[in-house]
Amino acid sequence: MSDLIPSKADWEAPSDRDGKHAFEQFYGKSTLQAEALFKDNITMRSSDLEFMARKPFIFYFKALLIFFRKAEFDLMMSSGADTASCILSVVRSKLNSSPEVILEIEDDITPTLSSISSSQDSLGANPRIYGDFNEQASQLLSQIRHRARSIGSE
Repeated sequence: MSDLIPSKADWEAPSDRDGKHAFEQFYGKSTLQAEALFKDNITMRSSDLEFMARKPFIFYFKALLIFFRKAEFDLMMSSGADTASCILSVVRSKLNSSPEVILEIEDDITPTLSSISSSQDSLGANPRIYGDFNEQASQLLSQIRHRARSIGSE
């Protein structure tokens, strides 16, 4: 992961309220600082990612993936299920709004989605609350492969 924190220019001057809020929360933050934001409120902070321009999204989404890998192995952290659910949601949203950004970091996303798909029980994620992680992750991986093929054939 690049250690370069996205510059103000990288944020592409967000004009909508959600983009401005994401900027206020994350601008100038390091990976470690972003992880602290995710730990404080994973649902709100992960939803902020959906409103970021390309470079900030990639930087902070990778920080979210690092946070998830740490949560997966930290038995004291109870946010693993929420974090996995949030990752699925962010990938789904960004795949619909900016598929090229998801494809750009496909190599980072694919192993995480594979891990999520087989971690429902170990994360304590009740399927009645979170849905079926295996089904959701498999659908997203299929959509990513489909988008990659369709872009590759253009």
